[in-house]
Amino acid sequence: MISMRRRRRLRHIILSILSSKGAMTGAQIMREIERVTQGFWKPSPGAIYPTLDKLLEEGYVVISKVDGSQKFYEITELG
Repeated sequence: MISMRRRRRLRHIILSILSSKGAMTGAQIMREIERVTQGFWKPSPGAIYPTLDKLLEEGYVVISKVDGSQKFYEITELG
């Protein structure tokens, strides 16, 4: 389980990535975070997907496209 501070930071990072890169899957977001941190931080699916679910629930992101099992998340105006 990740700490509250790291979870808050992860929320901001996800929103920032979606704001600059456009719609992405959870896996793409994980790879982008790993790339940006030069491999120092590779968040797990257990951190990314619950955070994305919470952002969806709060209206900060939406699922803009579903391609098979892949969901593409996009930031909303609120986000």
